[in-house]
Amino acid sequence: MRNLLLIFLGMSLLLSCRTGKEADASAVPRQIVFGQGGGFSGKITAHVLYEDGRIMVLPLQGDPTELVTTLSKKETKKLFKRTEEWKSLKLNQPGNMYTFIELVEGENRYKITWGNSGSEVPEAALLFYKDLAAKLQVEM
Repeated sequence: MRNLLLIFLGMSLLLSCRTGKEADASAVPRQIVFGQGGGFSGKITAHVLYEDGRIMVLPLQGDPTELVTTLSKKETKKLFKRTEEWKSLKLNQPGNMYTFIELVEGENRYKITWGNSGSEVPEAALLFYKDLAAKLQVEM
């Protein structure tokens, strides 16, 4: 009887450790990484937009630490919604100098890169990049 009571008590403790809220698959953190690179030095300048509106400089190593600006929730939501316009595109044509946009959704990555003078960049991707760069007041 005593063993049965201990087993029951142990099971109760294990089951009570469960969180009240189950993980939601739609709650995967998303990021938009964008920038330019290449040239003689091969230098890459990249930024990351988080869903909370922060845009930070993305260093070559380590985590982003330099905050550039913070966008409003409304503006950020619009930008993430606009990723649907280009995320299914297959464009990987970097040249000596190239531009890129990447949507990161958990383990999934959707990246487009262009730079060749012969690259036919879809208008949606080009406008999207220009709009992001304008948030930084970066010269294109």
